[in-house]
Amino acid sequence: MSVASRVVLVGTIVAASMSVVVPAQAAAKACVLGKWRSTSYHMTIENGVGQTYAKGAKGVRLTITRTSLAYDFNKSTKETLTGFSSGSLIFRSSYQYAKKLRVKATVKGAKKGSIVIKSKTATGNATGTGRRTWPERKNLGTYNMAKSLRSGSVQSLVPVKSDFSCSGKTLKFFSSVPYNGYMISIGRVFTRA
Repeated sequence: MSVASRVVLVGTIVAASMSVVVPAQAAAKACVLGKWRSTSYHMTIENGVGQTYAKGAKGVRLTITRTSLAYDFNKSTKETLTGFSSGSLIFRSSYQYAKKLRVKATVKGAKKGSIVIKSKTATGNATGTGRRTWPERKNLGTYNMAKSLRSGSVQSLVPVKSDFSCSGKTLKFFSSVPYNGYMISIGRVFTRA
């Protein structure tokens, strides 16, 4: 075999090897996966007569894999809620969340897709502590978020199903859930942590 033939043969083998190795190394991780920190949150609850609006809860840490979501609420701000009935203000309240929550999930898509959590798998010591601030001041108690999810309750910061869009360092979630005669709409924005 001539030197030229050997060079062509070696070149072909190297090229074939690279075509197998390079794509595996160059495969980009799905945009939605990784560590995130919340920068914006809003929720609307409506039933035709009354509306409740919520915002806040900045700083929630979220880690997403293909099979789970892990929340860290320790550095998050309060979620504030304002309720109206027939256009009149009827209450103001807030919830402060703390500690950690983990739940199994199905994550579909890379830059766009959906996340569906498996509520019955929720674990962790995350809590929500409520306080009514108007018209009267009243402590609303503290509850365990994992236990609440497992019982089927809707959690504003951990919706059962969310659609998402992801671009670079920004992840946006949107959920719309009917619950006990109400329509709950939730939007959340995260930045890569």
